Amino acid sequence: PLYQRESKRLKPTTSATTTANSVSSAIGGWGVPTESARPVVLVDSQETGIRLVHTLMACAEAVQQENMKLAEALVKQIGFLAVSQAGAMRKVATYFAEGLARRIYRLYPDKPLDTSFSDILQMHF
Repeated sequence: PLYQRESKRLKPTTSATTTANSVSSAIGGWGVPTESARPVVLVDSQETGIRLVHTLMACAEAVQQENMKLAEALVKQIGFLAVSQAGAMRKVATYFAEGLARRIYRLYPDKPLDTSFSDILQMHF
């Protein structure tokens, strides 16, 4: 009798059972995400945002070191990461990536900025 109880306690559970229990509790049995399931999406978005910032910085560093092959690959990755963002983060990342792409592909404006306007930009950024 004692041996049988011990074997029952030591009986391993399968990961499928654990996963099924987690999923059924997470979706509340109705197939609709509950409040507890939503923070996972936010964390994923935050992780993507962090990855985006790191990729932007790595791309800028590659451009500075004139490693254009790496910079080109990174700027393409930035495009995919920026799409997943919303609001100001997406806008800033898109403009930053556009500036990096112009440096990578050497696309400069025909008419350079007026020096006074350029000076104002330098003071504020």
